[in-house]
Amino acid sequence: MVYHHIYGHEKQIAFLKHVVSTKKIAHAYVFCGPEGIGKRTVALSFAASLLCPSSEEGAGCGHCSTCERTMKGSHPDTVIISPTVATIKIQDIRDAIMATTLHPLEGLRRVVIIDEADHMSEPAANAILKTLEEPRPGNFFLLITARPYRLPPTIISRSQLIAFSPLARSQLTRFLLDQTKLSREQAEIIAACTDGRISKALSLANDEYFSFREEMHHALTSAIKSKALAPLILSRFISQEKMELEDKLTVLTTLFRDALWLKETGSTEGIANVDFLEIIRILAHQLSPRQILLNIQTLTQAQLDLELNANKSLTLDASLFSLSFP
Repeated sequence: MVYHHIYGHEKQIAFLKHVVSTKKIAHAYVFCGPEGIGKRTVALSFAASLLCPSSEEGAGCGHCSTCERTMKGSHPDTVIISPTVATIKIQDIRDAIMATTLHPLEGLRRVVIIDEADHMSEPAANAILKTLEEPRPGNFFLLITARPYRLPPTIISRSQLIAFSPLARSQLTRFLLDQTKLSREQAEIIAACTDGRISKALSLANDEYFSFREEMHHALTSAIKSKALAPLILSRFISQEKMELEDKLTVLTTLFRDALWLKETGSTEGIANVDFLEIIRILAHQLSPRQILLNIQTLTQAQLDLELNANKSLTLDASLFSLSFP
């Protein structure tokens, strides 16, 4: 079946199979959840289930031409819309709506998938809303978003919301062991530091990422030894071009989370950054719970500010120089 290759999301998949098998399919769904956790993959599998001429137990068979082309996004009765330069324009939506006025090219149904639907311009969102108010039989809309709060409430109210959660650490570890050549320890480190996001985990499954972690380990060791110069040493390291800024701040944030876990529980089980264990012990021993918590809050806020296009240099300097170090 088309869902066999998907890791996690068991409840969501069970629900989608149920609506297909019972023929109680809504005309529109909003798939919401964090980025990179597999919402698009589930959406394509659901689309295949809707179009497959020989669905099995509410799921596409997975091996016919219809399923294969739908999963690749190349079936003529599947319309996929994605942002162009960070925006979904009204013309893209109009073209999709026009397609729904015509008979499907091969089967009896058509599926319109709008990826990153929160990037629709206001005119585009208004255009799709009119179609959702008066849906044509045999046409189904799947809106995918990591930011459902940016969609007009009227679109949400006319769709069925399906919330997706990040993969559990064990599921992501299993995925990495199945799909990459990582060792178990490497897979567990990446799974623990990527918040259940498959796409992010895959992007870090390489030697460059683990070389970066070794360099960061050295930088943190030097920072802790130098005490007063710690923010300056970290600032210089994080400002380097190697690796994405998000990845550097994520490692630093999870280190303080590990330190808080160790300080409060006294246990090393559940620690994400096992390759930084000696540094985590120092942070846990020499910083108070309040200091560690404030560090986590500062770094989390910095990441949020950077997502909103705040000035990188100013944001980093303000954040790093306000952190507490041993």
